[in-house]
Amino acid sequence: QQQQQQHIRTNSITSTVSMNSTVAEQQQQHLQQHQQQHHIRTNSISSTVSEPQLQQQQQQQQTTDLLEDKLMLSKILSKMGEIKVSLGDQNASSLDFSEAIQLLSSSSYDDDVNGRDVIQKAQWKEARANLYLYLGQLCCGKDALQNFSNAITDLKECLNLLQNIPSNTEQQQKELIETQRQLCGAYCSVAELYLTDLCYEENAESECENVLKLALQLDDPKSTPDSVQAMANLRLCQNRNMEAIPYILDSYSRIQVGCEAMADLVGLGRENNEEKDVDHDDNIAKEMNEGALKAANTLPGFEFRCQTAKILLECALYLDQNDTTSNGQGEELSIEKRTEQRIYCIEAAIQTLGSLMAENDEVIETWYLLGCAFQSKSDHDASKHYYENALQMLLKTKEGLQQESNCGIDEDMADSSESTMEDITQKIEEVQKKLAEIPQTESTEMEED
Repeated sequence: QQQQQQHIRTNSITSTVSMNSTVAEQQQQHLQQHQQQHHIRTNSISSTVSEPQLQQQQQQQQTTDLLEDKLMLSKILSKMGEIKVSLGDQNASSLDFSEAIQLLSSSSYDDDVNGRDVIQKAQWKEARANLYLYLGQLCCGKDALQNFSNAITDLKECLNLLQNIPSNTEQQQKELIETQRQLCGAYCSVAELYLTDLCYEENAESECENVLKLALQLDDPKSTPDSVQAMANLRLCQNRNMEAIPYILDSYSRIQVGCEAMADLVGLGRENNEEKDVDHDDNIAKEMNEGALKAANTLPGFEFRCQTAKILLECALYLDQNDTTSNGQGEELSIEKRTEQRIYCIEAAIQTLGSLMAENDEVIETWYLLGCAFQSKSDHDASKHYYENALQMLLKTKEGLQQESNCGIDEDMADSSESTMEDITQKIEEVQKKLAEIPQTESTEMEED
């Protein structure tokens, strides 16, 4: 029995060893097959990509990485420039922008690129265009024109790249629209130069007209009204006032909701202006609904809206002083239609100025323009209120300048202070003249008594 049991154990061990040996052999075979397959793949890759091609691919990747690093560094320099501009150091900011432009101009993407690199190349062009736009705003005259022209060239190339991408995603579509808006704004900046610094250049008027036509082709009704307002300004400069009115009304319609919401915060909303017993000193804090708040947050800048109000008031004045006017297409306007347009222009100007007042009530020009607007609609009490506030602010400013001059300042600052003093004195006389034009009313006589 013991011999039989020993024999059984021996057979069991033998079978176990045999099984383990079989597993080991299978594993060894599997490893050999894997090595063979790897060898086959390696040979296939080696035969597909030669050594020079592999080096070329590595070099292209290194070039792409270098360009991305330069793009990132240029964005950092751009942010530094923006910070220095906000601190008033324009010379230092110009150096940062110029260095960033030089960094992006030292090399560029090849023309033969795949879809992914097209987007990178477009980003490269857009980044450099933004730097040129910054520099253009810091320069004047022909230097500014050169920078804006360079920006336009880059933005046009960027736009062309984005339009030719085969698979256009939603994000790429948004980038395309944003690039179109930037190009439209660049054209408007050139037009503004021809209306100001370069107004005496040869063909300034025709050049301004041409770039604004290009801007209008790219104009998006959902965006800021730069192009339509610039065209309105040009038409006024050309004494084609009636043609300016549709453009400036289009400009106002795009910012109307935000302006009215802001104006309502300081008691200058449409409903308040329609009431007879409005106290213009009573600036009651109010709340906006969600839509109005969004519109207010997307309003164009302070200076832009101030220009909007000025053009609206100038159009209203033209409609008031001219008995026979046409709509710009040779059709005569009736007295009723002319009066309706004039009142609308004045009210639109008040709403726009109200948005400025809600943003900053310490700007003298805003108070003065509100006085002009209410005087145009024969609201003598309101116009007197705003004129008097503007006059008090001017007198206070003049007093402050006189105190500074008495403290002793260097020659350069003295010349600047003298020029500022003359300008303020002239404005004081102008406001006093406006106040003298206001007819005496019962309320005014009671105040004087």
